[in-house]
Amino acid sequence: MSRYKKDRERLARQLSELKRDSPDDTRQLGVLDAELRLLESDELRRRAAKYGLDLTQAPGVGPWTSDAIDPKRVWLEEWRQAPVHKVIEEARFAYYKRWIDTLTPIASVLIALASAVISLSAVTLAAIALHLQLVGKLH
Repeated sequence: MSRYKKDRERLARQLSELKRDSPDDTRQLGVLDAELRLLESDELRRRAAKYGLDLTQAPGVGPWTSDAIDPKRVWLEEWRQAPVHKVIEEARFAYYKRWIDTLTPIASVLIALASAVISLSAVTLAAIALHLQLVGKLH
């Protein structure tokens, strides 16, 4: 299991235990919820960066919630994460489509060359067999 999943499960478990045991401790609930959203948002940013996407500049993503103490800590609320998944999926599709568009002509040329070599070999073998038949060495 990845570190992200372990940390996410740990935070989600702590949050659910705190909600069950101390539902009135809103400060601690808010801190744990913010940590969970920050962790999820960091994972989304990491996944988006794999495909060359900056989520803070992506259209339709946000607004980001920031920490009152440290404004550099920003995250997306859970209900704002659904469009991000769509943006990442589109970026991933575009990434692989670019590779497929690049490799398809190369693969076509390689297949054409291979078929030309096979055809030439077949014609050569047929010519050798005909020659051997004509000179009487192949019955």
